[in-house]
Amino acid sequence: MNRLITIFLFGYLQAQPGILKVGFDIDDTVLYSEPAFQHYKKEYGLPIDYGWINANDNQFSIPITPTVELFIFLKPMDTKSIISLLVPGRMETVLLNI
Repeated sequence: MNRLITIFLFGYLQAQPGILKVGFDIDDTVLYSEPAFQHYKKEYGLPIDYGWINANDNQFSIPITPTVELFIFLKPMDTKSIISLLVPGRMETVLLNI
């Protein structure tokens, strides 16, 4: 499945003259999400409910400062940046354009 996503992102991020395209995976690249998982396991045990994680992520996950700074640096340069989120157990990828 990762290969499929890589191929999809490769097609989406094809180079164009004068436009830099950059892709990021959200987990542990843009957000450090481990605190959300640890909280869930402590409160509810296993298996993990990824719907709960996604719905409550904003209360626990920590933005990764160098990545955020990179977004800020790239934004005025007419750069196309996307963040991808692969939902485990489901064949879907969410792409967020920045």
